[in-house]
Amino acid sequence: DGPLVVASLGPGEVFGEIALLDGGGRSATATTSAPARLLRIDKTEFDFLRRNFRPASYKIIRNITATVSKRIRMSNQRIARLLVAEQSPAAAAPAEFVDNRKSFLQRLFSSKDD
Repeated sequence: DGPLVVASLGPGEVFGEIALLDGGGRSATATTSAPARLLRIDKTEFDFLRRNFRPASYKIIRNITATVSKRIRMSNQRIARLLVAEQSPAAAAPAEFVDNRKSFLQRLFSSKDD
C-alpha cells in the first residue's frame, strides 16, 4: 500500500489554499512527480497584502474560492456516485465498515474520474 493520492494537479493549479485563508494546518502532503516551479504565499504576507493592496488580495481570494468550490463539487459528485454504487447493507457490522472504509476512500480519491 503506497500513499493515497487525493489529487493530481497540473500547471497553474493551487494547493494549501484553505490554510492560507484560515491559518490552520495543512490536511495533506504534496509531492511532485516531475521537476516543478512553485509559488509559496505565506499567511502573514498574504494578510499584509490583504490589508494594504486590496485589489490583488481580492483577486487571490476570488480564485481560491473558485478552486475550493470546484473541488467541493467534484468531491460531492464522487461521494454521490460511490454511495449509489455501494451495494452493502446499511446495517453493516462495525468490522465490515472499517474494512470497507479504506476501499471507499481509495475509490473516492482515485483519479480515474478526473
